[in-house]
Amino acid sequence: MEHTDIIIKLRTYLKQWFLASEPPRYFMEKQMYQDKKHIDLSDLVYRLGEVSYYYLTNSPYKGFLKNPLVIRPRLYQFLSSILQENINERITEPEILLQRLTAEKRDMMEEIIETKTHRIESFSTLGVTRTKNQDYFGTFILSNGCLVMMVADGMGGGEAGEIASKMVVEYVKKYLHSIVLNSSTIEEQLRTGVFNAHQKILTYIEEHHLKSMGSTLSMTILFPNSELYIAHVGDSRIYEKERQGELRQLSEDHSYPEVLFRLGKISEQEKENYQKNIVVYILGKDSLKKEEICIYKSYLYSDTELLLCSDGFWDMIPIKKETFSQSFEALKEDIFKQISKDNVTVIRYKQKKNLKDISKESKHGKY
Repeated sequence: MEHTDIIIKLRTYLKQWFLASEPPRYFMEKQMYQDKKHIDLSDLVYRLGEVSYYYLTNSPYKGFLKNPLVIRPRLYQFLSSILQENINERITEPEILLQRLTAEKRDMMEEIIETKTHRIESFSTLGVTRTKNQDYFGTFILSNGCLVMMVADGMGGGEAGEIASKMVVEYVKKYLHSIVLNSSTIEEQLRTGVFNAHQKILTYIEEHHLKSMGSTLSMTILFPNSELYIAHVGDSRIYEKERQGELRQLSEDHSYPEVLFRLGKISEQEKENYQKNIVVYILGKDSLKKEEICIYKSYLYSDTELLLCSDGFWDMIPIKKETFSQSFEALKEDIFKQISKDNVTVIRYKQKKNLKDISKESKHGKY
């Protein structure tokens, strides 16, 4: 049975339970309990989990949730909360269980754009353990034909990170539509747009009396003549796969160990022992300076591919040639199989029509 069908049936069962103040006797054709007067709710919810697992996988539950058919947002969270060995850790309130199964718009976002010249595949999910998706992405074309792709990873308590990442993407999108990009001033144009998004977050923090709120941003702008510009803050990443299959990380992580390593303060071996999720530069951190926003220039060959992703993706999936070449469906399955503890967002760009080839000399430049 499809996981969406199970979720619908579970919601119906829980709603009936909540409205009647007692659990229904049957879940589909399976009887859940015998004696109405003596219902052990911890045993009942465990039984509900076992039955749901069986209908999903056509196999009995054996004490672990590793089957790929159940590793889906909300469903996995729901089953994890009722299939606890310790009966005191099982959630038995139908209202709370119903909330666990209630999907939100940003639980999974998917977009495929296919033209004569390129294909863009975008996917974002809250993962299987998080309750909010604080990632956001955007792909669009400007009036001058420039293709823009953005990945933002929000952070902050409550809904703050969710708001920050969307605010950054939507503001920068609006800003780029309001100007005409000029190759002689593009560095300042991009820094201004990204820094203004940073200022908007700071204003929001002040107006809503928040302790912290921020977002990464990794953005590419591809011109019709194959020039590629990158704007980047944080630890989301941008990769490219070149014509010979060589993989290159175009963005530099702004994590604490990476910054120390680039300054020569620690060795590469020492860098590996540092906590990786401490980010030095972030939009929304009041100490961020405009010049700390990294701007790069590069070029794309006719068969070069790009990948933008949040740290939830690159931290759990090794970036290799197959990451670019496997089908979109297989890529999503890989994401779910890893049982990510973080939100995951990825954008893949592949050219379908030859762009102007550029000499490899001076291929990459940094502002």
